[in-house]
Amino acid sequence: MIDVKKWESVRRGYYNEGKSVRTLMRETGHSFRTIRRIIEGNEPGHYVQKKGRAAPVLGAYKAQIDTMLEANASLPRKQQYTASRIYQRVREAGFAGAESTVRHYVSGVRKQVRRPAVFLPLSFEPGRGARDRRVVCDAPVLLAAHLRDGVSEPKAGSIFSRARGGVPPLWGCAVAVDL
Repeated sequence: MIDVKKWESVRRGYYNEGKSVRTLMRETGHSFRTIRRIIEGNEPGHYVQKKGRAAPVLGAYKAQIDTMLEANASLPRKQQYTASRIYQRVREAGFAGAESTVRHYVSGVRKQVRRPAVFLPLSFEPGRGARDRRVVCDAPVLLAAHLRDGVSEPKAGSIFSRARGGVPPLWGCAVAVDL
């Protein structure tokens, strides 16, 4: 993992001082791909834990907690195990850890059970984006005509302007079809 100081020094050397990638490779000891990633990226990468931590205190009781959580599916809602009730049961069995440890483990298991990862594939025809919608009007209807002389239909060749005091009629769709 490259720290922020190293990241900044590589970017400063490339952009401000004009050093080549090979020079930066020799100075830092990193590979060409790493230097390229630093130069093209805007911010340093974040640490991602590759394998889970061992749970020495809770490890022996995970199976018991899992059986209680599985039993929740068959129990009525009011009789299901809560995290604090699971902690009390596990403590009676000899657990020496904190309640927050049990609550954290229980919440992680419940998240996996309740919300599996679901991805809906979204595909659009070319030119038919989600925002690019057209409305086709099957039957145009005169919703309102606010003309000075009270005529509901506009006269042929009439000009609606504010100087003449006329307002164009408001047309709408009786049935709208979305394409």
